[in-house]
Amino acid sequence: MSPSADTRERREFASDIKFLVSPILAEQIRDWVRARLAPDPNAGGAARDAYQITSLDSDTERFDVFNRRGSFGRSKYGIRRYAQSEVVFFERKLETRGLLAKRRSIVKLGELERLAGADAERRWAGYWSHRRLLARGLGPVCQDFV
Repeated sequence: MSPSADTRERREFASDIKFLVSPILAEQIRDWVRARLAPDPNAGGAARDAYQITSLDSDTERFDVFNRRGSFGRSKYGIRRYAQSEVVFFERKLETRGLLAKRRSIVKLGELERLAGADAERRWAGYWSHRRLLARGLGPVCQDFV
C-alpha cells in the first residue's frame, strides 16, 4: 500500500450522541428515515441501508482507554472491516479541546499478521498504528459485528 492510502480527517466540535431506544421505536425511526432520505449507494440489504461492519478495538490490560485514564483518555485505536472486503482500515481517533482528529490507513486483510511482530515495519501502511500499539501497550480487547 502506498502512503497515499493514509488519510486524516479533522472535525472541529465533532460529537457522537447515542440513544437506547426500544425495538418498536427503532422500527418507527427506520421507517421515517427510509421515507425521507435516499439510500446509500455503498450499503446493502433489501432497503440499501444496511452495513456489515467488523471492528476490533484496542486497550491496555487495565482498560485504561475504556476508563479514560491519563493520556489514554484522548485517543482510541482500532481496526475496521466493511462486509467481506479484502482491506481493513487502521484507525485512530484523537480528541482534544473540541477537536476530533481521525487518522485512517488502508491495509490488505492478509497483512494483519504483521501486528504479531515485536517491531513495526517502517515501509508498511500500518506502520504508524502498529508503532503506537506497541509503544502504548495496546492489544485487542473487543470485537464487534454489526
